Amino acid sequence: MRRKMRRRKKTCQSERRRWKVHKGLKKGIAVLAAAVLFCGSAPVDIYAANTVTISTRKDFLRFAKNCTLDSWSAGKTVVLTADIDLGRVNFSPIPIFGGTFEGNGHTISGLNLEQDGSQLGLFRYVAEGGVVKNLKVEGNVTPGGSRSSIGGIVGENNGTITGCSFDGTVEGKDTVGGVVGKNKGEVRECSASGEIHGELSVGGIAGENNGFLAECRNEADVNTEYEEKKQELSDIDTDAAAILEKYRISKENTERSNLTYTDIGGVVGFSDGVVQGCDNYGEVGYPHVGYNIGGVAGRQSGYLLGCDNNAAVHGRKDIGGIVGQAEPYLWLNTSADRLDEVRDNLDILHDMANQLLDDTNGLGDDVEVYLNGMSDHSETASDRAREVKNQLQDFADDNIDEINTWTALLSDTMRKLEDPMNGLSDGIEDLGKNMQDLGDAFSPLKKDLPEIDGLEDVEAQVEKMQRTQRQLAQAVQTLLQEQKALRDAIAAGDQEKVREIMQQITATLQQMMGLQQQLLEEQKKLAGLLADLPDDVKDAADIVQRRLKRTITNAQDALDDIADTTENIADSMRDMSDIISDLANEDPATFVKLGDDFQESSDALFDSMGDISDDLKGLRESLKSGRQTLTADIRSISDQFQKIMNLLFDEIDDLRDGADKDLDDIFIDVSDEEINRTKQGKIASSHNYGEVEGDRNAGGIAGAMSIDLAIDPEDDIAHPKTLSFTYRMKVILQDCINDGKITGKKDCVGGVVGYAESGTVYRCENYAEAESTTGNYVGGIAGFSEGTIRSSYAKGSMSGGQYVGGIAGKGENVYDSCVIATVDGDEKLGVVLGGAEDTDSLRGNYYAEQDLGAVDGISYAGKAEPISYEAMKEISGIPKRFISFTVSFIADGKTVETEEVPYGMETSRIKLPDIPEKKGSFGTWAAFETDTVQGDIKIECAYTPYVTVVSSMEKNESGKMSLALADGDYTDEAELHIFANAEEAAPAQAKGKTVVYDVILEDRDLSDTEKTTLRLLNENKEKVSVWQKNGEDWKELDTKNRGKYVVCKIDGTEGTLCISYEGAAKKTLLFVCMAGIAAVAVIFGAVKLKKGRKQKKQTETEE
Repeated sequence: MRRKMRRRKKTCQSERRRWKVHKGLKKGIAVLAAAVLFCGSAPVDIYAANTVTISTRKDFLRFAKNCTLDSWSAGKTVVLTADIDLGRVNFSPIPIFGGTFEGNGHTISGLNLEQDGSQLGLFRYVAEGGVVKNLKVEGNVTPGGSRSSIGGIVGENNGTITGCSFDGTVEGKDTVGGVVGKNKGEVRECSASGEIHGELSVGGIAGENNGFLAECRNEADVNTEYEEKKQELSDIDTDAAAILEKYRISKENTERSNLTYTDIGGVVGFSDGVVQGCDNYGEVGYPHVGYNIGGVAGRQSGYLLGCDNNAAVHGRKDIGGIVGQAEPYLWLNTSADRLDEVRDNLDILHDMANQLLDDTNGLGDDVEVYLNGMSDHSETASDRAREVKNQLQDFADDNIDEINTWTALLSDTMRKLEDPMNGLSDGIEDLGKNMQDLGDAFSPLKKDLPEIDGLEDVEAQVEKMQRTQRQLAQAVQTLLQEQKALRDAIAAGDQEKVREIMQQITATLQQMMGLQQQLLEEQKKLAGLLADLPDDVKDAADIVQRRLKRTITNAQDALDDIADTTENIADSMRDMSDIISDLANEDPATFVKLGDDFQESSDALFDSMGDISDDLKGLRESLKSGRQTLTADIRSISDQFQKIMNLLFDEIDDLRDGADKDLDDIFIDVSDEEINRTKQGKIASSHNYGEVEGDRNAGGIAGAMSIDLAIDPEDDIAHPKTLSFTYRMKVILQDCINDGKITGKKDCVGGVVGYAESGTVYRCENYAEAESTTGNYVGGIAGFSEGTIRSSYAKGSMSGGQYVGGIAGKGENVYDSCVIATVDGDEKLGVVLGGAEDTDSLRGNYYAEQDLGAVDGISYAGKAEPISYEAMKEISGIPKRFISFTVSFIADGKTVETEEVPYGMETSRIKLPDIPEKKGSFGTWAAFETDTVQGDIKIECAYTPYVTVVSSMEKNESGKMSLALADGDYTDEAELHIFANAEEAAPAQAKGKTVVYDVILEDRDLSDTEKTTLRLLNENKEKVSVWQKNGEDWKELDTKNRGKYVVCKIDGTEGTLCISYEGAAKKTLLFVCMAGIAAVAVIFGAVKLKKGRKQKKQTETEE
């Protein structure tokens, strides 16, 4: 059974424009990265020696066939000159490409790959040095078979893919991506849309990234469908032996079976490379299904920098707005000093063996053979020891990673500089206008009082400020030139020039800060002159004094604008200075990897030592007797060998001791060391806007910070019993912000990280709600933390069962953090921490004072204590957003209005905006959850289908039918009343029986100018007329019958109505007529009877 989530496509035009604006910057960064790397049906036309053009489908198919040979495309440039449609043809992927493919923005559509296999896409492989750029691909890549390394454009990339896009469906088993399945090279400025689906390592752009992924955008939904597998009765085995065998196999394959739907990301499934400046807009994951699910990356242990997530993320465990599982970077912790000692002693042993050779003189050939062998083996062992040492210090394959990290830093720095630079330019422009307004304010006054001394002083001061403003504007131009020079220096690979220009930029910023301060001083002086100016003209005419007053008012307004603009300029300059300083202090990243050569060299070293031991044994057997000198030489060699073996055995013992160590002894967390300089195992400067929902370990930035060693993903850690080494590890979340609501079903829900087994959270911020519906451990920064939290800020509401805190549900090592939060739960509640094993690991934490204490209801001076909001605002380095408060009104997923409000303001004073109309529905703003502003507030509008018929509260005599009904679109608050009005006289024109009513319809936002459709009870279906009183006059309304009601439209929503039952009058007349006729008949009959009796009596008399 396949169940599909309702997906919401976010195609916000403003975000698209922002991405396009950044595109030019991204291309500039690509140039910088390159500089660092070097610090028709006609046959295929060949225009130049190695240039191939493709203009028809036939050309393209021939090109694909030629690429079967790996060397065919090397050095060639293939140029696409037209769109190509691959529909209705049997197309096989391009096997391997090593040249340059220039798409020129053209589209290859109709791609449909369904064959069995792996490493599949439009291109199967892009070789090292190969480039695919500016190409659009549309189609479906849904192969069968093994289905590994499946991508919309490339199956496995070892080259460069840039400026490409894919739109369609990609499905596979593992390592599945919208653009590339597995990336070992570079992917830049690429995008994907459509649907991506797989089981392991699945991403909107790349399934797995071991290289460089930069400035990409995903709009595809990733794993938002879930195929639930059902077992048929025919699948059930009734043989007991077979059942036991299947159980054994199932138990052995637990790891494999549990990996279903693991490492799923909006941009990349798994990454141990660099991911920089990538954004996700596609929904990720399915509710309650999957492990390591992230808005940007499912799991990552490399360097993730400057990425945003803008869509919802769902899953079972380890679910994060940016990364599902932030896995630490690990490296072997061994002693190079001991290996140095081994190598030095091997050199001594080699010299001793040579000395012994010199002393052998006339000894037998067999002794000489052993000695020669021992000398050779000693030299070999020495070389192997040297190799081991060098490999431990500097492993191979680090150069490209170093370049990638440096490129990411450059890109992120330039991205960060864009906003403050724009703010600076805008500020200087505004300042120029402000200065012009200031000068214009005094122009009318010069004609009236041209010789007033005070006015001359004011004019001189204004001119001085204008000069300072011009100097600031010139400094901005200088700064722009220095930025261009910096870009050129980096492109030229001139490191000295780079640092020199960075120093110049810093000096320019310092100069601008000085000018800004000077402008503030000049502004204060001008304000004083303006205050004194009225005294200089106190004897002037009234009209002149009034004009002076207007002038001073206008000048003061201009001064206020100048003050605001100057402060904005100062903020921009401070931001730029900080960014440049951070870049200047950065060291290029060194991603050290332990290669296979290390194990080979280590094995060779021990083999050589074994050979030496064999030589010594043979030598002892051969030398039954000998000279005293030889005996001394051999004893020295034996002692030296024993010394070397002792060193090696000591090292081996240390390594083997790891098998008996606790996990904390094997993995040593050094995340809190050199945080700013660390690049590996780091997530930095990333922002989550999407909602995150998971069963366990759900966080705004990362679901979990832990080592992924366990066989069962339901467990968090398993002891590696065979591990015999000690590792150092780092995992860091730095400068990240969360704005998406975090909801967990069970334990460990955090605004930044759900479960932090290790690592450091540094300078992170959370401004969203964190909630566990049935579990424990909920915090504004971390749900459960055994790592370190430094200089982080949480503002919002946190709720759960036990262990609920503003910073962490339960934690330790929390330093210099602040919180403004409401905390709700059953027990173990605290504004800072719900609980802590040891409060001695807390220092310098503050919360906005309230009734609840800091840790489990108790506050600790100097560790976690209350502080007033005014005092909190003065804390150095506190984010401006943290101490500012907004209320946002959201309707149908869109923000209608955002208003900044002061802390502590009564929420009843906040004005609700108009609710946007939605066809067929009415909206209602949710109620405020608190009486005062204690954090940022989000008020959602709930839409409900309109009530189309409102029944009056008043019924007929039987109580079953309403006297009136109102038709239209009304809210559930609408009420209709109809009351008899005995005091109002019916209209003279009304015939028959009349009844006068007052009708009132009440609902929100009703207009008196509208017409209201009413149905009035006419239980006997008589002929009636309806009248509405308008002032002193009555107006007859148009009516029509509808069942037992008569329908009419009245003016407005209330009024006085008269119902005239004309049928009642006719019925009365009929009764009167019939009664008259009956009476006449009776009289006539009586007369006739009387006359008959008289005639009869007369006849009898006559007889």
